[in-house]
Order: sequence, then C-alpha cells, then structure tokens
Amino acid sequence: MIQEEVDNTNTFKKCVVSFEHNANQFDLGFVHKNVLLRITQEFIQNSIKHAYCKNIFITLNTSEDILWELIIRDDGIGFDKSQTESNGIGLTNMKNRAEIIGAEFRLESEKNIGTRINITLKKQS
Repeated sequence: MIQEEVDNTNTFKKCVVSFEHNANQFDLGFVHKNVLLRITQEFIQNSIKHAYCKNIFITLNTSEDILWELIIRDDGIGFDKSQTESNGIGLTNMKNRAEIIGAEFRLESEKNIGTRINITLKKQS
C-alpha cells in the first residue's frame, strides 16, 4: 500500500519519493497497515505543501526486537518544532495514530535541512 502511495505521488512530479524495506511481506493487521499508510500519506502531503522538498525517503524495516520501524524524511525547509508542534494538525494526527497502536513517535526537524519522523513498534515480550 505504501508503494502504491509512492508511485501515485511520483506521477505528479512535485518531488521524488523513494521507498525501501527489508521484508517481502509484513504480517500486519488492518489497524497497523492503516496507521502506517495514513501517517505516510500525511507526511508526504505536509512535505509537498509546506516543506518545498525535492525528495522524500521512506524506510520500513523489521528486526528481531522490532515488529516494524517506519522512517520518513524529506530534504525540505524544515521548521522550528517549538513554533509548530502545538498547533500542527497533521503532526498531531501522526503522533496520535502512532500512540493508538502503542508505537513510539519521534519527530526531528531542522531549518534548511528537513524533517524526519521515526515510528517504532517493538515486539511484545
């Protein structure tokens, strides 16, 4: 589903979106798939609309202790988190979606460097 979103975005030629992953198939339920897709869509839309980026990089990986980790970053204008985090509806939505499924959400942004989110869902022990 993420690959379809990437392909659709790339047809508009507003920025180049690349997607890498380390598994042929992720065995995830509907809620997890939906959260991953919605967060990805939100980040892409925000990056194109607000960051004026040239590239968006998406990575989805799994490992022994991590069910999945989604990293999305752009090379846009970035922003001051203290100015935006409290009133950014898109950022709040992404964070809330991650929390709904118990995933850790981290956001980093630097002016003139870009923005990055890292969402990690660890395996239950």
